[in-house]
Amino acid sequence: MLIRHFMSSPVYRVESTETIASVWDQLQDLGLRRLVVTRHGRAVGVVSEHDLVRALPRHDRIGAIESAPEREDAPVGSLLKHDLVTIGPNDHIDDAAARMLEHRIDTLPVIEGGELVGVLTSSDIFRLFAKSEADKSAATRRVTIEWPASEPEPDPLRAVFAAGGRLHGLVRHRTPGGVTVSVLHLANETSEEVQKRLVAMGFVVVEKERGRGRR
Repeated sequence: MLIRHFMSSPVYRVESTETIASVWDQLQDLGLRRLVVTRHGRAVGVVSEHDLVRALPRHDRIGAIESAPEREDAPVGSLLKHDLVTIGPNDHIDDAAARMLEHRIDTLPVIEGGELVGVLTSSDIFRLFAKSEADKSAATRRVTIEWPASEPEPDPLRAVFAAGGRLHGLVRHRTPGGVTVSVLHLANETSEEVQKRLVAMGFVVVEKERGRGRR
């Protein structure tokens, strides 16, 4: 799944020389939570509603502690503190999620040939994940397994294929406690046999849930 299929385009942008007050008004008028900041037409950063609220701590705004009217005329570019992190339209959605986690950001300007062609947010990824999970749940059973600490690692796909099953999705990750788990979406008709084979291979089934397609 490529970024270009999920990014928002065209992108509303503001120049780095525009004042903080002006950008705040634009953000409110547009009903957006963040804007891409450009310098001479090239993306240089992202400014969020939270950034602007902190820069303009007036009494009529959330989080206000004091009046600071002199800051309203400061350029919005002065709020950019970190190097811009971007992604390309032909990169994979998984790369975008990893990049957001690595840099602790929720917005990625999409750059192609040096030009800003779109923007991808964490909300876009959440919506994609939620839709994908709903689609897979329609006629599948979700099974969560804990990986055994054996070498070499067993391959859970062998259990699926040996049972003549169909795999609709597999995600592997490590829990905060350091345990490796995987979530498999299996076709309902073979899921029980697949689970038996997984257990025989040393996997521990820690959770299973029937999809909404069959009860």
